Amino acid sequence: MKLYTFIIVFILCYNTFIDARKINIIRHAEKISDDYIGLSDYGIARAQCLYNIFNEESKFGRPKSIYSNKRGNYSHRPYDTVKPLADKLGLQVIEFNKKKPKKFVKKILNKDNSDTILISSSKEWIPSLIKAMGYKKPKSKDVDDFNKIWVIEDDNKKGKGKGKLKVYEQDLESCINKYLNNGPTENIENK
Repeated sequence: MKLYTFIIVFILCYNTFIDARKINIIRHAEKISDDYIGLSDYGIARAQCLYNIFNEESKFGRPKSIYSNKRGNYSHRPYDTVKPLADKLGLQVIEFNKKKPKKFVKKILNKDNSDTILISSSKEWIPSLIKAMGYKKPKSKDVDDFNKIWVIEDDNKKGKGKGKLKVYEQDLESCINKYLNNGPTENIENK
């Protein structure tokens, strides 16, 4: 009986470990204004610097999947924010309908077997997205900052918020400043 119990516990723990994953959520980079669909120069620099925090050596890890809100008539910013990183990692940016976060979580995100995922969204949809994944919805004022990363560790793909949600800072100021001072021809990786 003890052996049987041990085997059951081992299988349950093993399956939980295999299904656990890390999800990083960021707000799109800085914009010029609501009248423009793209990023400001500062936002472009931030997008170019994301590899410095989303790679094999960082605590956030190297994304195996990258998602963004669908590009529309009013904004390409979430997509434009992660496209340089996706290109560097040889990944496609998968676009989703930001107005249907529950559908995105259930039909797409929870079927993704990647162990590390990055999602770029506009600020007004981040709280709904996090809530759709089963976690406590951040306050609106908490998503105003372009520098935040919401990290869900040990997410179990069940939409019940069983992982750990933490908020970190991107800490890309020096990289962004180097990019702005030296232009896009400067190799800013890992500086």
